[in-house]
Amino acid sequence: MYQNNETKLLGLSLMISLALVSGCLWWFKVTTSPLSMLVSNNTSSDKTSIPNYLSEGDHILFSDSTTLEKQLGVEAVTAGNYDQAVVKFTESLDLHRDDPEALIYLNNARIGDKPSYTIAAVVSISDNVNTAKDILRGVAQAQQEINQAGGIKGIPLKVLIANDDNNPEVAKKLALKLVSKPEILAVVGNFNSKVTQATADSYESGKLVTISPISTSVNLSGISDFVFRSVPNDLLAARA
Repeated sequence: MYQNNETKLLGLSLMISLALVSGCLWWFKVTTSPLSMLVSNNTSSDKTSIPNYLSEGDHILFSDSTTLEKQLGVEAVTAGNYDQAVVKFTESLDLHRDDPEALIYLNNARIGDKPSYTIAAVVSISDNVNTAKDILRGVAQAQQEINQAGGIKGIPLKVLIANDDNNPEVAKKLALKLVSKPEILAVVGNFNSKVTQATADSYESGKLVTISPISTSVNLSGISDFVFRSVPNDLLAARA
């Protein structure tokens, strides 16, 4: 029991660090580039297959940053050839150094099938790809630094990327899926406050901690003992 509680505490502290890094990178980007805040209308359907919205490296979620090398890396992961996946994801990053998806997949491939901790990073890819990438850059950087430092008490960290499409119904299904995965220690996400609010009951019932780096609605305050955020709410921001 002590070890289980200790693992949960490690997961919570890790999530706070990841959320802070992600939130800071996102805030820096949006304050220096207003265009990154433009959001397109959501046209996704909640009839899509939830597994297609989740990936540790077995398929590509960002269609705008696909390379042949990245696709070959994904195929290598699917085949269980992690050494080849490392080579291909590295080659893809040589072409696109700022691709956080490729970096996360590379970090995961280096772990392979060895014991690891796993956290999920939930972003809105199809709705706001730039913000999604900004958040994942923070997650990828933190993951890389943690693993290069020897992991968490010697255990490396994997990241599962999830795309909620900025859709409350999709987000609910994703939350239920993440709750059902015992290897998931905690979640970074979501982006939109309404989407975060829609997932609160699922994370509460599954006792899975989630920390949003950028959801600011006052309605999230006290909504659940398992839903947190690393930024002040709109009311506090207005007073600043």
